[in-house]
Amino acid sequence: MLDIRLARGDVLLAEQYDWISKLAPSARGDLSRQLAMLSDMIETMEEIVLVADVAGHVVHANPAAARLCGYSRHEMLGLSVEDLFDLGVDHRQCLGTCVRDGRSAVLEVAVRRKDNSGFPVQMTVSALRADSAIRGMAILAVDMTDRKRVEEALRRERDFAEGLIETAQVIVLVLDMAGRVVRFNSYMEKVSGHRLREVQGKDWFDTFLPESDREAVRGVFRMAAGEVRTQGYVNPIVTKDGQTREVEWHDTTLKNARGEVIGILAIGQDITDRRRLEDQLRQAQKMEAIGRLAGGMAHDFNNQLTVIKGYCDLLLEGTAEDDPARESLGEIRRASVRAERLTGQLLAFSRRQMLRPERINLNQVVAGIRDLVARMVGEDIELSVTPAGDLGDVEADRSQVEQAIMNLVVNARDAMPDGGSLTIETANVKLDADQAGDHPGARPGPHAMLAISDTGTGMDEQTRRSIFDPFFTTKEVGKGTGLGLSMVYGFVTQSGGAISVDSEPGRGTTFRIYLPCLEASATPSLAPQPDDACLRGTETVLVVEDDDAVRQFIVRVLRQYGYNVVAAAGADEAIALDRRHGGRIHLLLTDVVMPRVRGPELARRLLKGRADLRVLYVSGYTGETMAQRGMLQPGADLLAKPFTSEQLARKTRRVLDGIDGNNGGAV
Repeated sequence: MLDIRLARGDVLLAEQYDWISKLAPSARGDLSRQLAMLSDMIETMEEIVLVADVAGHVVHANPAAARLCGYSRHEMLGLSVEDLFDLGVDHRQCLGTCVRDGRSAVLEVAVRRKDNSGFPVQMTVSALRADSAIRGMAILAVDMTDRKRVEEALRRERDFAEGLIETAQVIVLVLDMAGRVVRFNSYMEKVSGHRLREVQGKDWFDTFLPESDREAVRGVFRMAAGEVRTQGYVNPIVTKDGQTREVEWHDTTLKNARGEVIGILAIGQDITDRRRLEDQLRQAQKMEAIGRLAGGMAHDFNNQLTVIKGYCDLLLEGTAEDDPARESLGEIRRASVRAERLTGQLLAFSRRQMLRPERINLNQVVAGIRDLVARMVGEDIELSVTPAGDLGDVEADRSQVEQAIMNLVVNARDAMPDGGSLTIETANVKLDADQAGDHPGARPGPHAMLAISDTGTGMDEQTRRSIFDPFFTTKEVGKGTGLGLSMVYGFVTQSGGAISVDSEPGRGTTFRIYLPCLEASATPSLAPQPDDACLRGTETVLVVEDDDAVRQFIVRVLRQYGYNVVAAAGADEAIALDRRHGGRIHLLLTDVVMPRVRGPELARRLLKGRADLRVLYVSGYTGETMAQRGMLQPGADLLAKPFTSEQLARKTRRVLDGIDGNNGGAV
């Protein structure tokens, strides 16, 4: 036998392979030299090297194989490949094919160590041939532990990155250099309504952008692809269902290993809702600023109207029925009433009007004015009223609700000069947090909805955004003040509700008013009815009013009704009069807003020395407005300007008699 040592002299290949001795002398010489060279290489390798016969039994193992498998080299001889490796059915079939057909194969398996522990390896199996016959197999197994660890780390990082991309509430979009969609994340699918598989490979600009924006955005894309720094830009995208969403983009280039730009990564934020909220905030701020101006003007004008109406009433009382001056006085009185309505509109717009809320049902309000509405719209407009069953009650000023309906009906009629259809309907709706957030001042919960729809000319977006602005009108000069819708807006928001409008040119308009529903067990608060038995009195009243004309009118009226009146133009003078006055002062009648010291602060100072003093405030603002501004506590008695001499006398008497009033408790 040929004595060829492959394993440091302790294993003889010739003892295992009888066929070697049968080889021709020249073949045995070549094989001897090759095996000698191979033996030196194998002995020093750090990988597992095994030689097995055709039955899969080990006939040779290098030192690394013994060390890594936990056996001695001698123990490994005769072990089967399945003893050393954890093989599945597919692995065994593959090994059988290699031996049978003389093929090679690469498998990923686990080493089965002597102590039953293991580790992953990549096993390369090759058939061994001699004299054209397959005599066994050579196995090279490389430890894959570090590689598997790296692959697992990479997989975790990839999964983490993929998870971030898929869960991020931003759009992640990849385009190739031609502007075609390569991929985008699930948030983009949510925003656009498109599935990636539906649009992958399609042109981004033609598929997702309005035609009017395509060329401009292509220019930004070309700049980004040329690595020109682009700031965040905004453009609309069209969703699958035809809606438009505003998206703010930030672009960066994608490069290959050679540093070549191969695409664009775009990160987008859907800012549609944010922009709508910003628009609402700007609108609310604009309305608030104009409202403050309008409210201030109305307050000052109410002072003058108090004097005009008051003295006009006094003159009318002293003028005979046949006196020629009575007709002129009547005209002055009627003009002052019209002016009072105008200030009421300004206060309604600025949400500073005096409301008289009560428990009402919108179905009943609509039914009460249905005939009036029918006469107003005329015969060429078909009127339809659709009330909801079991409509919830609301707390609102009935007259203001009626006025709001009439304003909306008039606008609807004017939008249908050639006739059409007008529909008034009610419904119970529940606003969620998102819906309530679309309407400043509204709160989530059950609401009664009143909708007024027409089939008229409709409005474009620019007009729709301006309709609640004061003095905005689309009517001809002289045919509208532009305060109607702003008054409706003011009344609704002051009542804690919301108003919305849907309109398109040629498709009509629908206004929807939402008012919060009362609980079923709620009962309306009923104000005491006026006591008309006696308006006169003899008590002492301290009148404090900084407007000379208003003060003189109040003093004259109260003295006419029998009261003892002392008057002051401001707080300092009133305090001085209080100190000098020897007797009791029964009532402090004071304006709320005055220079230096306001009425409530004056009342607090006087109450320290006169605990039984009653307080009545007068103002051109409402009590609610002053309570919101912290000028007046809720519950304080207030007489709103302008008022008549009878209203002044009646309110004074009621406060003194304790029918109204709180003995100075709410100042």
